[in-house]
Amino acid sequence: MPGFASHYLFGQQSLSHLKEDQEYHILSLHPHAYNLGLQGPDIFYYYLPAWLLYDHNAASLIHENSSLQFFIAMIDARNKLSSHSERIIADAYICGFLGHYTLDTYCHPYIFDRTHHLQNKDRNGGLYDFGRHVFLETGIDQEMISHFLHCKPTDFRPGDTIALSNRESRVIARVLSFALANVFPDAAMPKWQIRGAFRAMKTESRLMHDPTGIKKRLVRRLEAIFVKVPVISPMIPSDTIYAYKDPCNFRHKTWHNPWNPDQKRTESLYDLFDLAAPVFADRIHAYFGAVCERADVSMEDIYHARNTFMEEHGDLSYNTGLPLSIC
Repeated sequence: MPGFASHYLFGQQSLSHLKEDQEYHILSLHPHAYNLGLQGPDIFYYYLPAWLLYDHNAASLIHENSSLQFFIAMIDARNKLSSHSERIIADAYICGFLGHYTLDTYCHPYIFDRTHHLQNKDRNGGLYDFGRHVFLETGIDQEMISHFLHCKPTDFRPGDTIALSNRESRVIARVLSFALANVFPDAAMPKWQIRGAFRAMKTESRLMHDPTGIKKRLVRRLEAIFVKVPVISPMIPSDTIYAYKDPCNFRHKTWHNPWNPDQKRTESLYDLFDLAAPVFADRIHAYFGAVCERADVSMEDIYHARNTFMEEHGDLSYNTGLPLSIC
C-alpha cells in the first residue's frame, strides 16, 4: 500500500476533481473523518490486537477479498444511523475509504513489482517482503511530502490529520464494526476495539516522529539482533535516507503488474495519482447518488444509483488492481 502521507495527499489533491459543490461541502464538514477514511483498512495493520486476537488481520482480508461487498456493508451501516448528522460523518469516512481503495488499485501493482513481492513473499515468514514493501512506500511518502507540501518529511505530522472528535470516532466505529461482522465475521471487532485502532494510529505516528534519525538507527540495531530483517525501522520517516533510488519512478523505468506481466508500464507515481484522481471523483459522485435522501427521488432511481455505484467501484483487488472475479 502507498503510505500514510501518499494516501492523505492523494485525497487532498483529488478534491479539485469533484463534480458537485455539495459533495465537496459534505467532505469539508468532517475533514478528519475523511482523512481517516483515506487510510482505509491500513489502521488494522498497525494495531497489535488485530494480529494477536484473530486468525486473520482485518486489513489483509479487506485488501484481498469481497471488496465491493465490504463497501455495500458500510453503506448499509451508514443508512442505519439514526440522525442526518451521523450519516454525514459516515459519508466523509466512506468517501475517504473509496480514495484509499482507488489509489491502492492503481499503485499496488507498481509497488509489488518494485519490491519483487511474488519472489519474496515467503522469506523470513513474510517479514523480509514486508520490510521491502514498507521501505519503498516510506520513500514514496518522503518524496510526495517534499513535492506537494514543500517541507521536510519529518515536518509532516500524520496524527494531526486524523484528530477525530469523540462523536466521529463512535460513528465510524459503528460503521466498521457492522461491515466487518457482516462480511468478515471471523475478524469482527467490537466498537471499542476499533476505536482503539484509531488511537493507536495517532500514537504510533507520534512515536515514529524522528527528525534526528536516532530512533531509526536504534530500532534498526535491535532488529538486526532479534529479527534479522528490517520490519519497524523502514516505517520511520527520514529527511535523508532512501532505501530505493527514484521511489516514485520519476525516470519512467519499465515496470509490470506482477499479476498481469505481459503489459509494460512506465508511469511514475505522480502519473498514477493523475490517473486515479478523476476515477475517485467519479466514485464519490456515484456514492452520493446511491445514498441520496431527497424526498423527490424514487426507489427505482435509488436502485439505479446503487447499481451505478457498484459498476463504478469495479470490485477490484486492492493488491492486484484486477477484478476479484479473475484473481
